[in-house]
Amino acid sequence: MALWGSRKKFDKNSDGKLSHQEWWHWYRSTSGPEIEQAERHQAAQVGENQSSWLHEVVRITHTATGNYLSAVCELLSSMPPKDAKELAWKALLCQLTVALAESGLWSNQEKTNAGLFVNGQSFYPYRAAVTDLARMSGICSEDELARACLNRQHCFRRRTA
Repeated sequence: MALWGSRKKFDKNSDGKLSHQEWWHWYRSTSGPEIEQAERHQAAQVGENQSSWLHEVVRITHTATGNYLSAVCELLSSMPPKDAKELAWKALLCQLTVALAESGLWSNQEKTNAGLFVNGQSFYPYRAAVTDLARMSGICSEDELARACLNRQHCFRRRTA
């Protein structure tokens, strides 16, 4: 196939064909940067979409948790507010650890995409959501939560001596 247009000036050895290196120089000087820029932009857009989705999930989770705590504290209005809130947190975290342990979702991992944290790393979305709630509660550590899920038990289980 004969060279045409701008390709002719990249044929350094004048053999009528572009070697791999000659083709690469031609590609980089003509359309390569635009294509790479478009690919980078697309990857960044995917990362932004995933990041905004994660922020929305966190916002919804925190809102739902707040609504749940308010409703439970209202139902337990005969108890002191601090005790009612602690009981509500314990009930919520207990339900979540049982659900995650039984479903196996605690170990569910996803690979991250470009622009989201570090590309190609493992991310545990359910684990992250529940440990975020554990931190928010202040009554359960991440280690206790992980131990309960990995042992397929619920949090706040009575210890037998």
